[in-house]
Amino acid sequence: MHRQHVPWPFGSSGMRSALGAFALALGACSSPPPPPVAPPPPPVIARPIIPVVVVDLDFDDATEDQAEALTAALRSRVGGMPGWRLDAQRPSMTTLLPAFSCPRPPDASCLDRIGKLLEVDHYFWGTVTKAAAPDDVVAEIHYWGRGEIEQVARETYSDNLTDQNDDALRRIAFHLVEQLDARRKAEKPLTGELSGADPTRRR
Repeated sequence: MHRQHVPWPFGSSGMRSALGAFALALGACSSPPPPPVAPPPPPVIARPIIPVVVVDLDFDDATEDQAEALTAALRSRVGGMPGWRLDAQRPSMTTLLPAFSCPRPPDASCLDRIGKLLEVDHYFWGTVTKAAAPDDVVAEIHYWGRGEIEQVARETYSDNLTDQNDDALRRIAFHLVEQLDARRKAEKPLTGELSGADPTRRR
């Protein structure tokens, strides 16, 4: 019996195209899945910049030069602290205390009024006085923040440090500011009347 030849309906070129398409589909099925897309990085949260004033330190009859030099060294250090902006004001405790009829040392009410006068919620103040030991002075530096516990740091050093650019005095200023900054960060903020906070005051 004679078999009739039936031609391939697509022809030789159609067959090659069909086989090629099949091979591509097979390759696509066997290829590994694409790697997962990494999530975008979290947004960078800018640290708040805190305006702060360094009030000229108070002094006694024998420590004016030492107080002036340490005040300048403190301003230099505070101005370089990340997160703080040193205010250009240069108020003096020797002027502020009598102006408000404040005792020495100033009480909480007086410190609050000074903050309102300066229009800041954070400032440094303090004193430089003669030490019991001859040729020494004692620096007592305070950090005051509205709604925060007041911090204090003390340092006794030689009274011959009267140059604000003296490396030894700059190290003392660095140490004092670092102590106060670490202590304020470790404290929880106060609220209400205990802190002397004014809820109507704009920050």
